Amino acid sequence: MLGKLMKHEFIASYRIVLPVYLSLLLISLVAVISYEASQRILFLTTVSISMLMMGAMGLFIVYNLILSLGIRVYGKPGYLLFSTPAKTWEIIVAKVLVNVVWIVSTVICCVISVMIMFVPLAGSDVLVLLVDTIGPFLQEEPGILWTMGAFGLISVLSQIGFFLFLFALLNLIYKGEKKVLVGIFLYIGLNTLISAVSNTFSGIDPESIMNIDSIADGLGFTWITMGMDAAIAGLMYFFAYRIMDRKMELQ
Repeated sequence: MLGKLMKHEFIASYRIVLPVYLSLLLISLVAVISYEASQRILFLTTVSISMLMMGAMGLFIVYNLILSLGIRVYGKPGYLLFSTPAKTWEIIVAKVLVNVVWIVSTVICCVISVMIMFVPLAGSDVLVLLVDTIGPFLQEEPGILWTMGAFGLISVLSQIGFFLFLFALLNLIYKGEKKVLVGIFLYIGLNTLISAVSNTFSGIDPESIMNIDSIADGLGFTWITMGMDAAIAGLMYFFAYRIMDRKMELQ
């Protein structure tokens, strides 16, 4: 059942996601072609549009999370979802995995777009310089790759868990016509509360972060932050699961 849920989640979202990716890559190609053709105005225009689109990708990710975790769960499509013989954990896992794929794909698409635009313009020497600069550093500090990977994964899972819990709580406490307004206030309140709890229990103050004098200390602070984020995300997933499970029983 998990595979079927993921399949339908991909089908429901790819019609929105893929056109955005293709548009960004196409504009990047037009930028390179216009540069090679000495069309300066067209080149500057397409580069500006690409930069704006990449900057808006963060909003696009949030929009996709709202569709996937909010409207398709607690809107009209949710009646069909909760009537399926799927377990609550299968619904959550399917949505989390699909959204992780789309978020990672969005980052990869932005990186490819930048490479399409600027690597041909700057030449292959740029890649050689990057490899020569980053390579020795990674050999001296191999743990930084694991830290960055873990930090990225936990950050993505935390954001998905936040929206999953946000919409579950919103559906639990309010069912009126002003759901969007209530959701915005709830989003701001939860964000503020989670940030305060994270800063309080992590034991990290801003002054100590500014006084970091070694990479090892920086990685240590990062792992402490990740541990707190993972704990908070776990609680959000748990409560979202309980609320959704209750909704399935009522359905």
